[in-house]
Amino acid sequence: MRPLLAAASFASFAALAVACASHTEESDDSADAITKPGETSPAWLYEGPMPTLESPEIVTSIVGHTLRVTGLLPRTYDTSKLPWYAVTERVADRTRVHVVYPVATGKMIDGKWNNVPGSYDHLNVRPFRPNDPAQLGKEHWGGFPFLNYHDARRFAMHGPIDFTEDFPGATPGAQDWRLVRGRISAGCQRMQGEHVLELTNMLGFDMSKPWTTATNKPDPKNKVEGKWIPIKMTVLDEPQYDTFEGTIVDVDYPKDPSVPALPEGKPVKVFGTWDANEMRAWACPVAKADDPNRTPQVKRTDARFNGTYCARTHGANTASPASGGAL
Repeated sequence: MRPLLAAASFASFAALAVACASHTEESDDSADAITKPGETSPAWLYEGPMPTLESPEIVTSIVGHTLRVTGLLPRTYDTSKLPWYAVTERVADRTRVHVVYPVATGKMIDGKWNNVPGSYDHLNVRPFRPNDPAQLGKEHWGGFPFLNYHDARRFAMHGPIDFTEDFPGATPGAQDWRLVRGRISAGCQRMQGEHVLELTNMLGFDMSKPWTTATNKPDPKNKVEGKWIPIKMTVLDEPQYDTFEGTIVDVDYPKDPSVPALPEGKPVKVFGTWDANEMRAWACPVAKADDPNRTPQVKRTDARFNGTYCARTHGANTASPASGGAL
């Protein structure tokens, strides 16, 4: 996610053995505090084709480094609009869709992989979690959604942290933020920024309009920050892989050497995925002059947020929504 994130660079969360949230115990993640004092996180928009799903469920495989979201498409949804990476199946008179994303998982801490496998029945969602540059040493989230599933340890799905400044066509100060799909986090599932935007949209949060921190206060249901929503989420313990139609689930995204090799001789279904460097009209940061968090007179309901903001400000897609091939 290159030109988009260069426009408003963001960085990661810091590492703590009991949570993926505090800088109290410093990790060796080189990008943990890259955000400079005074930088402000933008709000982000998702204007892609995936709608809010009915009865969504999430399955994460730690060993596979995959996250699959599935749910029923709205009855009125035009399935011809689905992107190439979305896989469907008929369930009675409804259409169920499956989308798979690459994720990072917990690194080794105190002799074991720092993950929290199990079954969860809710998320606390912060659709906009900004950096806090005024508090040196605090976590830096870049304005991307934070989807908390473990109440006590604040484990969640959120954006990536790793970046490079050495890429073709780079301009001074530009960063290409890229998820490292491996055993590198403090326990959270790191995701590509565009992917966590799309996931949040499918869970019922309209990401085509900029959110503010108003949703981030603790929810009365469990006193955890963010809006409480019911959902079935499963984090599979090792060595379990997620499966779809009897085959192991994988996704077309590079793996760090820390990711175990897939079992030999077993069938694997490799799902496609998307990149906002190609699908520029689908995900983008909101410019300061348009951002309700940085320009208070702008309202979230402003007519400029009409589903075409990213195309107007960041350009057209360079890949086909139907096939993923170059246009």
